[in-house]
Amino acid sequence: MSDPYLAALRAARVGLLFSHPEEGMALARLIPREVANSVNGLECIGGDLLYEREYVKSLTHAELKTALLGIAIEARY
Repeated sequence: MSDPYLAALRAARVGLLFSHPEEGMALARLIPREVANSVNGLECIGGDLLYEREYVKSLTHAELKTALLGIAIEARY
């Protein structure tokens, strides 16, 4: 069975591949990992995209894309 939180992350990441290709590629390299405690709810550490389920659940699709875009920009620099 597919995890709805991973599906939401995947959909937002795919959307960013079309709207922001460079940042989308940076996100595509990150491996999503669920964590219980994250400083921001979503963060990039090394090659991992750490996420809290409740934080992802609280965001709309557009908000999730915006949060991921910020992470991708940070990951590139």
